[in-house]
Amino acid sequence: MNNTIEIHANMQLRDTFRQRGWSNPRHLPLEGEMPALALLDQLNIPKEDVGVIFVNRKAYQPWRAVIQPGDRVALFSPGAPMFLELGSHERAYGFVS
Repeated sequence: MNNTIEIHANMQLRDTFRQRGWSNPRHLPLEGEMPALALLDQLNIPKEDVGVIFVNRKAYQPWRAVIQPGDRVALFSPGAPMFLELGSHERAYGFVS
């Protein structure tokens, strides 16, 4: 089993990765399941700087995503026009109340 995750930074988060000298995508070891907010803490990225997280091509609000070893993760800044309605989409399909 692949015990690393691949993290892609998009929009303003690309600048964060660049300023820190990180590759994009960045590969990190991961031994077990981790909430996305814990990953952001580990990366020292404020949760307010992330509006949407894709895990294996599925969009999640940051507090709902869970990362597993081998996952591909994409981080998007808040206000990405194509994701502004993520919350209403989740409510429409009964994912959140």
